[in-house]
Amino acid sequence: MAGRQTSEESKKLGLKIKSILKSKGISQEQAALTLGLSAQAVFNNYINGRSEIPISVLVGLINHFDISPLDLFDLGSQTNAAFMKMSPEAQLNLLRQFFVKDVTKE
Repeated sequence: MAGRQTSEESKKLGLKIKSILKSKGISQEQAALTLGLSAQAVFNNYINGRSEIPISVLVGLINHFDISPLDLFDLGSQTNAAFMKMSPEAQLNLLRQFFVKDVTKE
């Protein structure tokens, strides 16, 4: 998956985030406040696939709520093993590939 998130990818990622937060007992309102989002509605749009989720929000979720990037993305078992051996910077660079705007398609 390269370029922008599609609507389906955003929905799938949003469902994973919703599930993870619920399992940790974190409300959408708590997550939005912790991430510094202006309104819960903004966060709600992200996790319901109505808006693309910025990498800054994903990094915030990972950092503030102890979420593994592997919980958010299905990278495949071989990639998961290699991912775990990468430095945090290399992991972030790999994840950025999921969210970099593909300017060649505009």
